[in-house]
Amino acid sequence: MDEGTFPRLLIARARRYGRRAIALREKEYGIWQEVTWEEYAAHVRTVSLGLVQLGLQRGDRMAVISGNRPQWLYTELAAQSIGAIPLGIFVDALPGQLRSILQHSQARFVMVEDQEQVDKVLGIRADLQLERVVVDDTRGLETYCDPMIIPLEEVERLGRDLDARQPGLYDELLGEGKPGDVALLAYTSGTTGAPKAAR
Repeated sequence: MDEGTFPRLLIARARRYGRRAIALREKEYGIWQEVTWEEYAAHVRTVSLGLVQLGLQRGDRMAVISGNRPQWLYTELAAQSIGAIPLGIFVDALPGQLRSILQHSQARFVMVEDQEQVDKVLGIRADLQLERVVVDDTRGLETYCDPMIIPLEEVERLGRDLDARQPGLYDELLGEGKPGDVALLAYTSGTTGAPKAAR
C-alpha cells in the first residue's frame, strides 16, 4: 500500500520506527508522557474502527474541539482513515461561532476535550445534525446521562472489539483513501466576519 494519505503515511512510520522512536509527547502533572509511533498508529486504528461502529461513514464530517494534545491527532487521523472529513474548532469559540461552524460543516460527530466543551455543544445541539459527542477528559461528567455522549476510551474499546471480529476491515478502509481526497476542513478565525471554510 502506498503512502498517499496521512493515515497510510502514519502506518508506514509505525512500521519503520515501531517502539524504537517517540512520535508524540504530552506533559501530564509535570511529567512528559511519550507515545511511540507504534502506539500512535494503534490509537488511530482503534478510534477509527470505534467511529465506524458508531456509524461514522466516508464523506461525513467530524469536528474536533480540543487543545493541542495527542487525542486530537488520533481523532483527526482516525476520521481520515475511514474517509470522513475532520475539522478543528478553537476551544475558545463562543456558542454562536460553534453553532455556525457545526451547521455549515454539517458535522455528525464531534470530539471534545472536556466538560466545558460538552456543555457548549449540548447548549446548541437543537440546531445541529450532531449524533455523537465523543469526550476525551470525562471528569465532571459523572452525572450526565445523555446518550449522545460517549467517552473516547469507550470508542477505542468498541474499535478493538470490531477489529477482533473483522481484522481486515481497517486495511480495507485505508485502501479506499486516495491522495486527492479532502483531508480536512479548516475554518478561519472569524475575526472579520463569519468563519469561512477551506479544504
